[in-house]
Amino acid sequence: MRYKKPKKVTSLVITDRDGMPVYNADTFRDAIRQTRDYVKWLLEELPPDYELRIHGLLDAMYPLEWLTEDAVIKTVTNKP
Repeated sequence: MRYKKPKKVTSLVITDRDGMPVYNADTFRDAIRQTRDYVKWLLEELPPDYELRIHGLLDAMYPLEWLTEDAVIKTVTNKP
């Protein structure tokens, strides 16, 4: 048998203010939404030259939210 290298795994970890992992599906979705809302607030408050630097992050949050909502719904549905 040939030795197979383990695959690299990238994970997204969202924790509460105490640093504890969030296991509640609603809290997980809320964390994504609150991050997006915070970035929107930053874009409104910062000068225009900062807006260009941060705007890509805001656009990246939309597909991330869609993916996590889809994954969380499947996880909750599949629980016995």
